[in-house]
Amino acid sequence: MPDYNLKDWQAVERAERNVSSWLRERIGGEIRGHLAAAAVLVPLALVATLGTAVGLGFLAVAFLGRPLRQATRGVEGMELLWLGCMALGLLVVLAGFPFQYLRWRRSQTAVSMHGGGVEVDDDRHRPVFLVPTADARESDWDFTDILLFPATLAGMAAQHLVAARQLAGCDPTLTARVLTLLAHEGRRVSLHDLEMRLGDAGLPRSLRALRHWPGVLWFVRDQVTLGLNDDLQHEIARQGGWRS
Repeated sequence: MPDYNLKDWQAVERAERNVSSWLRERIGGEIRGHLAAAAVLVPLALVATLGTAVGLGFLAVAFLGRPLRQATRGVEGMELLWLGCMALGLLVVLAGFPFQYLRWRRSQTAVSMHGGGVEVDDDRHRPVFLVPTADARESDWDFTDILLFPATLAGMAAQHLVAARQLAGCDPTLTARVLTLLAHEGRRVSLHDLEMRLGDAGLPRSLRALRHWPGVLWFVRDQVTLGLNDDLQHEIARQGGWRS
């Protein structure tokens, strides 16, 4: 297998073309995967919203039904009681959407670049509900998390839609150049170094797309840097045609 040499521009271009061809095939699958996940999560969010609202309505009827029934007479009064409790439950669930957004929103570091800016999350999300991780145990979840479950599903669907849009908006050729450079460097590279070495106004769009690419690692400390995990680095090397 030929070795990749940064001093040989022909070898560089050949490697980038190979990675670009591979990326064009993969990026379509990534977009379809995000759209499929959103297509599943959106109906689930709607069902969870209605189900939670109905559950809260039944609780309201159970606790407030007797005094309200005494104040209302006849069948029409009972129908109004049920409709009012269900509407109240729906309002409570819908109010949880902006609350959950503010609760899960992460601080971001904005990096200004030629052609636009890139925003990188400073810290991690709280673990997704019902997904056990090292940071979350079942005892960590309470009634509030259950009440906000529809908003959690809707937020996850929105994230998949944003990822699909940003992946579709990137330039595969330029994105392949970024991945090729990172794979050959084998270390973290700052965004400003990438901008100086690639010099393309479309770089911010490619970087925003790479935030959703599996295997791309982002680091935020004194400056924003990114690199590749071992699996992606070896895959890029194999596709580009040099020894990893």
